[in-house]
Amino acid sequence: EEEEEDEEMDGEEEGDDEGEQVGAPSAGDVFALEMELNRENKKMMRERRHRSKLPRALRGLMGEANIRYARGEKEDAITMCMEIIRQAPLAFEPFSTLAMIYEDQGDLEKALQFGLIAAHLNPSNRDDWVKLADMSLEQDNIRQAIFCYSKAIKYDTSNVRFLWERSSLYEQVGEHKLAMDGYRRILSLLPPTDGEHFMQLARDMAKSYYETSDLPSAIGVMQEALDRHPGLVSVEAVNMAAELYIANRQHRRALKVLQQFCAITLERDSAKQEAGEGEGALKDEGAAEGGEGKEEGEAEAKGEVQAVQIAEEVPVDIRVKLMVCLIHLQMFKPLDGLLTGLMEQSPEELGDLYLDVAEAFLEEGEYGSALPLLSALVCSERYNLPVVWLRHAGTSPHRHPDSLTHSH
Repeated sequence: EEEEEDEEMDGEEEGDDEGEQVGAPSAGDVFALEMELNRENKKMMRERRHRSKLPRALRGLMGEANIRYARGEKEDAITMCMEIIRQAPLAFEPFSTLAMIYEDQGDLEKALQFGLIAAHLNPSNRDDWVKLADMSLEQDNIRQAIFCYSKAIKYDTSNVRFLWERSSLYEQVGEHKLAMDGYRRILSLLPPTDGEHFMQLARDMAKSYYETSDLPSAIGVMQEALDRHPGLVSVEAVNMAAELYIANRQHRRALKVLQQFCAITLERDSAKQEAGEGEGALKDEGAAEGGEGKEEGEAEAKGEVQAVQIAEEVPVDIRVKLMVCLIHLQMFKPLDGLLTGLMEQSPEELGDLYLDVAEAFLEEGEYGSALPLLSALVCSERYNLPVVWLRHAGTSPHRHPDSLTHSH
């Protein structure tokens, strides 16, 4: 033992001497070591992935069972598989073969049962899970299909198709939050070159969030779409983003979106005033989440807007959203021309837009300005409704004697 210890000590001393004599490893040595480690890691992963629990003594019988199945001797193959299961119940191979046999025989229920057992015993095969999900859907078992897709995603976390299918199934069973979480994951995985799909999915998600009264999430996903792909922003996307901001009473942000993507310009008295308003707008962006308090406090600065420059091709629903924003931001001077243009349109066709503008005036106490719009609706056939009559009655000068002095 003393000799062995002496040898070890000598070896350590020699190693120390060599360490002192030999310099740092070269780049080639490091590269070779990395390659060797990668090979070992891949080998371990392969062994782990395909490690079978079928005893060597039963592999011949398993091979014979597969041969019988291939020849069409299915009953013999089933008997052999059952014997293997009796001796090695944790081996996935006989269950997998039985699943194929019963699928061929048209017994999908048994095929699915044996397939699920095989997949649980060999869970890393994502394709098996996807096939089992399809089979589950054929039997109207949506929950089981979701489970199978979740297993497939576990072993292929960035597969957009799997995530999409599972989210669609979540929607079918009413699991809205889980569905949206999946769609959000898809958005994060889409490459910058796939902007069209990003925009379409973002719009669909925003609609879904809105339908469940989750305005902040709807606004967040739409704003992300506008920020990431500004060159692909359509009129539909602008319309939806502005509508969401208006619904959340963030009128300045809605106006900013309209200005950015619809080439709308606000004309002011001077460049100095324009710059001051711009700074106010940026400050207001941070406070807009809390409502309109800050915006109302800046009414004097907003009153400096004299006119609006807007292209003729901008559609009427965008123009109406612009009017709604201007009304709530107390920017009344530019409204005359916009209102004239709206009133030239038939209330039978655009009555809902008439009502949007009228309600914005009513909310701001501008009853006289709302009156012509509501009168046009009352005289129409399609929008001569009780809700319009109530609003029309509410604009009576006898009820609001001061309103006429503020009309525009």
